[in-house]
Amino acid sequence: MPNTDKILARIKLLKYLFLSAGICVLIGILATIYGKDMFDSSHANTNSTNSLALRPKLSKNHTLSINHSIFEGVSKDLTPYKIIAENVTRNSDNKYQLNRVEGDCSLKAGGLKMRAAAGTIDMSTKLVTLKQDVYVTLNENTIFNSDEIQISLNNKDISSNSAVSVTLKDSNIKADKFKALGSSDDIKFEGNIKFESDVKSFSFKATNK
Repeated sequence: MPNTDKILARIKLLKYLFLSAGICVLIGILATIYGKDMFDSSHANTNSTNSLALRPKLSKNHTLSINHSIFEGVSKDLTPYKIIAENVTRNSDNKYQLNRVEGDCSLKAGGLKMRAAAGTIDMSTKLVTLKQDVYVTLNENTIFNSDEIQISLNNKDISSNSAVSVTLKDSNIKADKFKALGSSDDIKFEGNIKFESDVKSFSFKATNK
């Protein structure tokens, strides 16, 4: 009987050893699989991070260039305007640099057309600054020519602090600067004003009151 008890005890011990060994092997296999998955995931994240890091980044003050752009909208009196540029570069959120500019703006009594080699537009104030060989035609009978002219798309004011030549139906006016308010038909000229006219005859009747 003692020998039988020892044999049974050894058999139980062997069973426990085999069971423990099996459990250890299973734990090892699971640990290996889990570790491999973690490594693959970490490696993939690293590659993704490196890939993003290698991509070119835009600075906060970056510029964006766009070809053949159109700016359309309405002014304060709800009349439409359209500005077309062959090339546009965005300098900030609302300011754009324009090349080869053309545009038109409807007026209550006519229209306004513009053309220039370059310019800028501020969409927050709707102010257009035309530069280089600027031509602005007002109501088809008044042509402004200057190196720089500013136009407010909101109230239709036109002005320039550069020398300007204004061609009317039968006359031409030159001055150092001018301003035409959209709310009236008056044009104010300042500095070295010269007036030329092709009118062949002129008469008026004076009365005393």
